[in-house]
Amino acid sequence: MSLRLYLSSPNISVKCYNAICEAKIEVYKDALYGTKYIDAVRNGEIGEDDPVLVLSVDGAQLYRDKKSDCWIYIWVLLNLSLHKRYKKRYILPGGTIPGKPKNFDSYLYIGLHHLSALQREGLPMWDTLKKKVIDTNPYLALATADGPGLAMLDGTVGHTGALGAPCYYPAHLKPHNYNVAGCDHDSIDVSRPLPPRSIEEYEEKLAFVLASANQTQFELRRKQTGIAKPTIFSGILRRAKITDLFPLDIMHALNLNIPELHHRLMRGTMDCIAPDSKDTWVEWAVFMDNDWWEAHG
Repeated sequence: MSLRLYLSSPNISVKCYNAICEAKIEVYKDALYGTKYIDAVRNGEIGEDDPVLVLSVDGAQLYRDKKSDCWIYIWVLLNLSLHKRYKKRYILPGGTIPGKPKNFDSYLYIGLHHLSALQREGLPMWDTLKKKVIDTNPYLALATADGPGLAMLDGTVGHTGALGAPCYYPAHLKPHNYNVAGCDHDSIDVSRPLPPRSIEEYEEKLAFVLASANQTQFELRRKQTGIAKPTIFSGILRRAKITDLFPLDIMHALNLNIPELHHRLMRGTMDCIAPDSKDTWVEWAVFMDNDWWEAHG
């Protein structure tokens, strides 16, 4: 189903989030409660009827016992209320890419070209509440992926680089007796987060990388800045700033990594290294007992 059909359907109740800008927010429970979105509405970047989009990318293995990698990207409509937004019937498929893509931009280009055309020409649609045709202009608020995927979107070096992409398990405390050149800063106080990167700083570092005279200089500057190339999203007219566009998606942490660790701990199947002993786990690893495990389904 197309974007126009989604937002024009009489069965879709589109919540008016612009009212958030005039209200006092007591509980932050939605991405659209953030300052960046509210500022974009207040300064006119996002109009009352404009669809607000999120692009999300992830890789998948189709078969359990067979190498079958593919990549999928989707569009999410932030205009929809929370109880509908993330259900399958309201997700817009973007594309499916067989195998691990060597040049992800070439596959994203088709979808982003379509978005760019809608932004330049507008997207008229029927408003079932106002009973009239309205002119809309899609706005790209976020482009999300996990750590490895994010590097393909934002043009950075990835999570393994010297100045790698964000990760959800950063080390804030400096280890004892640690002295590694270029990575020996003091411990980070989590109560005083580091300031966000400015768009001016990003553009300056990108220009520095692009001005490399040869491959050796490029590799050195890439290491110094953490930037490998311009992002294809810089060609999208209506979007958040590049430095605000690419948040880390922690879907793997909450849906895969943490549940798997809990399962292995509670079942007592995690590796155990001496002097630790699984015999001491019985008080909390209650599902090592198969009868208990089967009794709980």
